Amino acid sequence: MNTDITEWVASEGFEERRASDPVTLLLHGYGSHEQDLPPILEWLGLSTPWVSPRAPIALPNGGFMVSQLLRTRPDRIAKAAMLAGFVAGTPQPADPELVAAKPTVFWSHGTADTVIIPAAVERTSEFLHTHTTVIDKSYTGLGHSIDERVLDYLREYLASA
Repeated sequence: MNTDITEWVASEGFEERRASDPVTLLLHGYGSHEQDLPPILEWLGLSTPWVSPRAPIALPNGGFMVSQLLRTRPDRIAKAAMLAGFVAGTPQPADPELVAAKPTVFWSHGTADTVIIPAAVERTSEFLHTHTTVIDKSYTGLGHSIDERVLDYLREYLASA
């Protein structure tokens, strides 16, 4: 099974940036692709270099990948937002670090999401509330998607100190 990322879109000058420069990593989810998320950057008011990779077929949704980055390399994440995402049910290497640091995570999920099963939503809620400082936003009528309500709050979250 090949899980190499071989295709992506990125901001102009992305490859010339310094390795220490902050980067916005856009991870699309189920039913989406690498071209879907870059247009929201203007809405969010972000000006950092960005990259949006195409997820290999074997990888699950972008929110799950955000949680895995937090649970394995939290030192590399300045801000985390999980939009309609979930966490794995097995312990991960950096889980104890998360409990100690309690990083802030914005988690949005819709009440009409038919992609993420209820057990995964419950597991994610429990994990985020015990391991992070979660901003838990549930949106009435929202499916496995994002809308203006999510983007408005995401913009506010990303602009906060």
